[in-house]
Amino acid sequence: MTKGKIIRRTIGIVALVMLVMGLMCIFILNDGSHLIHQIDVWIYRAAFFMVVIYGILCLFYAIRNLHWGLKLLISVIAVLGICYFLFVAAIVGIFGKDTRIWSTESYVVYHEPNFMIEPGRFVLYEQDGLIEKRCYAVGSEFVNPDKYECFFDEERDFIRIEADWTFDGRSWHTTTFYRLSDGKLYVHQNPMDSSLWSGRYSSYDKKTSLRQQLEVESVHDTLIFNYYIDLRDVKSDLEDVEQEYTLKGRAFLKKGDAETDEDKQGNAYLVDEYIYEDNVHIAFRIQAVTHDIIRVVVDDATAAQYHIPTSSIFD
Repeated sequence: MTKGKIIRRTIGIVALVMLVMGLMCIFILNDGSHLIHQIDVWIYRAAFFMVVIYGILCLFYAIRNLHWGLKLLISVIAVLGICYFLFVAAIVGIFGKDTRIWSTESYVVYHEPNFMIEPGRFVLYEQDGLIEKRCYAVGSEFVNPDKYECFFDEERDFIRIEADWTFDGRSWHTTTFYRLSDGKLYVHQNPMDSSLWSGRYSSYDKKTSLRQQLEVESVHDTLIFNYYIDLRDVKSDLEDVEQEYTLKGRAFLKKGDAETDEDKQGNAYLVDEYIYEDNVHIAFRIQAVTHDIIRVVVDDATAAQYHIPTSSIFD
């Protein structure tokens, strides 16, 4: 057996072993999980390059007796094909390795880059022996944070994520909360203190083209609000009236028994009601648990003054 044949056979065996290992990883990790420290990614890379090397050796062996010009043509086509595949792989992120930005003995967070125009996702994995089991995404961003920490509260079912960022000369800090059980983002409320939360809401009436926006911040029994009314696209004759209004103030929590309201589908939910009285009457009826729906109720005089319905749902 010649030396070349021994080398070719050895590389073929290694390539076959790596290919089988790669296929096993794909089968075992079909839910997007990783082997610890993303060893599976290195196996995929090794399998690909060993198969390519073995294929090149077999190609050179197969064309060894051809005319030198034909051998050159076939070799150039093969090299261009490999380069094209590597270029596509680099663009779409095939065999891409995610950035490990935070970890403990039980959990790890990777930044999975998106090679298109969308920001990459931060994904939480739970470590189970040699497998990092994929849980869910906990946010997205184009850049990696300068500092990233996760704090788990199993009793209250949330993850608190503290992160420091720097980009284009700006620095900022973020605090976000996700539900530990399913990864759902706490959009408005702070699960550490349900009396502290903030949110931005909007309402659009397709019939009249009335647009309304509402920014609120709750501090215990006080609701600080910024209420914007946009009449510029309203389909009725309002040429002689002001087209935009902004109402700002503080509404106060109404005492008494809990009340209920209904969403657009008729589902009932508990509400906290905040009342604003200052020349106008506005009631903010807020979904008490998740704060993801606000019904704004005004009296007839206020509705006529600002050309809005007496009741509007914001979400």
